[in-house]
Amino acid sequence: AVDCSSVHLFTSGAGSKAYSGLRPYTREQDGVEFAYDGQGFLSVSMRPNSVSLIFYDVYGNEIYSYDLQK
Repeated sequence: AVDCSSVHLFTSGAGSKAYSGLRPYTREQDGVEFAYDGQGFLSVSMRPNSVSLIFYDVYGNEIYSYDLQK
């Protein structure tokens, strides 16, 4: 089950690939919310009761965001 843990894992960089060929992932099958097969970066903003993550492509365009509330 996808929602059976309070642990959230985010990978940016070392666990990614910068070329085409990433297999398709699904939330139902793999528990993956987002996977991007290209270069970019991750911005993290932490507040006392929340964490906001924004993934950008190599050109600085926002491609995915995720908010966690305490």
